[in-house]
Amino acid sequence: MGTLINPYSYGGIVFGERFVGRHDERARLLQRVVHSAEGDSAALVGPPRTGKSSLAWETLMTSTARHDAPQVIPVWITLADRTGLTDLIRTILELVYDDLSKVGGLRDSRLRDPLDAAMRQALDPGREWDEFYMDAKKTLRLVRRHGWRVIVVLDEFDSARKIFDDPKYAFDVLRALTNEQDVRVIWVTTSRRELQQIVDQAGNVGSNLPHLFEEIPVRCFEDDELAELVGRAVDSGVKINVVDVLTALRELTGGHPWLSSQALSEACFMIARTGQVDWALITQKMFHPFTNYYDDLCKLLSEDGRLDLLLEILFGPQLKAKVRDLLQLANTGILVPFDSGYRAFSAHFSDYLRLQARTTDTSELWSDATDSLRDHVDTTFRTLFDDPWDAAVEREKPSSAPVLAHLRQAREQEARSFGPLASADLLDFATPSELWFFIELYWELFQPVLGPADPNAWRPKFAVLNKVRQPLATSPTGAVSARMRQNARDYCTEILEKLNKSSAR
Repeated sequence: MGTLINPYSYGGIVFGERFVGRHDERARLLQRVVHSAEGDSAALVGPPRTGKSSLAWETLMTSTARHDAPQVIPVWITLADRTGLTDLIRTILELVYDDLSKVGGLRDSRLRDPLDAAMRQALDPGREWDEFYMDAKKTLRLVRRHGWRVIVVLDEFDSARKIFDDPKYAFDVLRALTNEQDVRVIWVTTSRRELQQIVDQAGNVGSNLPHLFEEIPVRCFEDDELAELVGRAVDSGVKINVVDVLTALRELTGGHPWLSSQALSEACFMIARTGQVDWALITQKMFHPFTNYYDDLCKLLSEDGRLDLLLEILFGPQLKAKVRDLLQLANTGILVPFDSGYRAFSAHFSDYLRLQARTTDTSELWSDATDSLRDHVDTTFRTLFDDPWDAAVEREKPSSAPVLAHLRQAREQEARSFGPLASADLLDFATPSELWFFIELYWELFQPVLGPADPNAWRPKFAVLNKVRQPLATSPTGAVSARMRQNARDYCTEILEKLNKSSAR
């Protein structure tokens, strides 16, 4: 229908005119590694594809950055491509020397001559490690003595868990290269995990390396940054309703840079073909790239032992997760403030995680009890009213209308987001209190199984189950006690015993 104008790219490092936002993060990084008196190390940490590498490149590696800090030698190393500690240090020396050559730093013979000699010694393949390490420090000492500041960006620092034969020693070397003032290498790492977590996962190494770094979280875009990203389309002549686009992106992507760029790219293609944007259709088209990203993110969280904690925090029950776990996930941008609590960084990701929670046993006892109870209520209603039973219940018991409307809304939301993967069972979306609502509404049907004759005996038990089921994310100050958790386990056991006894008759 028109000429395609698409200002969005994704997948590689973004810099220059294509770089968006991150004003606070850039200022913090510059202050830490460039403008501070001696230079200090920094760690850029955040979920995959939030732009950590782009932030480091834009801040330190571009021609503009080099012009603004002429005495800085920035070195870029993808750590996953290195084969070990010796290879890493050797690469640093070679890149520092090459950079000095390019910017004219070796015109001064007082640096060039001793540096050439030091480099020949250090890069001699016959040198043992101890000699090589001393020569490497001698080389870096010469560079610093002549007024140059070496900043080494270690991209993909998560791989530090695997590439070093002796992680503890390797971390000690990195620490020493910063701590020795006459050497003073400044490190900038990019990683999906906090440095302490990377060190811990490398083995029982007990390194103090993370204490040298200021951690700079790289999360989803704030509203002004997302507006700047959307504005690229307007600046390119794409006719879009900025307010509508921002609203849609907040729900679909939560401002995640890579996901937002993909969705906006598809929107530009759609406008070029049809002249308008259909966000429901874009959501469908983004199904595979988005769910593939979510799968990878959940795999990462699972490897770190955080996926079950995340699901428990978002959907309950409160059995293991603590407020500290919530705050750690919020610090890395997986959770974001929402109303008086927290949610996943986007509504779409929340819906995906809800699907995961339904098939993940955070507690086998809790899952068995609540799933069995849902099945029992559903089977009872199907037997009495046929299927679907909700319309018949609503006609017979009008007081059920608000609860049924809430469950239908939740089911429809999941269906819009994930189509055939979504659950069609209404009670899959019911909390313990909503299950108890239906049980009490038709107590004459459920009393023979649950007993005793008076439903008042069960009402406080379901109140406890509902309190424990209440996600920590919705009420961070309402964490349940250990005693309440134990009571919930006892009530789950009681429910299972009664249901199993009934089915054995």
